[in-house]
Amino acid sequence: MKTLARTTKKVLAISTCALVFSQLSRADSLSLYGLGHVSLDYNDSGSASETVFASNSSRIGVDGEFSINGETSLFFQYEPGVDLTGRGENDGNGPGRFDSLLTEERDWFVGIRNSRAGFRIGRLGVLNHWLYDFDPFADLVGDLGNLWGATGIPGRADRAGLLEYTFNSSVTAELMWVPEYRDQSEIHVGKLNFSAGGLNLNVIGFHQDVFRASSEHAMLAVTGDLPLSSGMLGFGLQLETDIFGQPGNDRDSIKIGYTREVGAGVAKLLFTHSDSEFGQYDGRQWSAGYDYPLNRQLMIYAAVSFANNDAAAQFPANGYGHGLAVIPDPGRDPHSLSIGLIYQFSLGGEFGQVQ
Repeated sequence: MKTLARTTKKVLAISTCALVFSQLSRADSLSLYGLGHVSLDYNDSGSASETVFASNSSRIGVDGEFSINGETSLFFQYEPGVDLTGRGENDGNGPGRFDSLLTEERDWFVGIRNSRAGFRIGRLGVLNHWLYDFDPFADLVGDLGNLWGATGIPGRADRAGLLEYTFNSSVTAELMWVPEYRDQSEIHVGKLNFSAGGLNLNVIGFHQDVFRASSEHAMLAVTGDLPLSSGMLGFGLQLETDIFGQPGNDRDSIKIGYTREVGAGVAKLLFTHSDSEFGQYDGRQWSAGYDYPLNRQLMIYAAVSFANNDAAAQFPANGYGHGLAVIPDPGRDPHSLSIGLIYQFSLGGEFGQVQ
């Protein structure tokens, strides 16, 4: 009986794989893509320093689209993280698995869409959904998330559903819902985007139930960017109330940044500030960097970040999206210097083509 059961499982597994591959072969588009991001970092926590080799939100993924009719299509994406240092720990993608090449799963989803609306479900960005509206230091030292991501809003969440709707060429809307499940509380997110004359403006509302708390964590944010003096000016405001469900635990955060082509590369600056009611989230971060593309797929960069923490704050200079984060002691002022390399590839597009 055990032999029959094992044989049946093998037949089912082979049949399932054959079905999946037969459906993939019918895809209108199918891509295998990836991003490798490594850096050599000097990190000073304010009390100790070290030089490390880090993998920063590296990933590999596959996505595709299947046409149902002239206007409607099904689409999917699956994207695990990759730790190019081989540690498998804190590589910017999440907790990870120790001593493993593949680490925390990143965004994955399936969905349906047409020219007006779309819906997807899976593991989706929550804080990431507005954090990266303008973040020139995404996954580098000095990432905006070092300050904006410190209060329990998850970067991503499982079992999330996202509805997208396009009103016209200037206005789009999005609604996200994450149900309560195990250690994940219920989350609601709404986002409106307005675009006109080069200005891009986003208004975001967030609400999260907190287990065993008397209050609920809420947030209102405004983010945007606009062309300015041959460059791009980015700005944002994030207002939070009752963080971790604690009444009166409020925080206001701002960001302002600027990017501009200098020579063959891009120079960039970012300043963020956080002010909290109880003092544990009071601090600032300054980030500066320069990106230099070697070709369409390969880029090198240099970046530096300084965090200035008030007495009770512990903001890192190399935390969000970046490997081997250094969390300082309360009141310490960390800084990080980084030289990195980013390689991107994509194979596919319309089925059978290589890009």
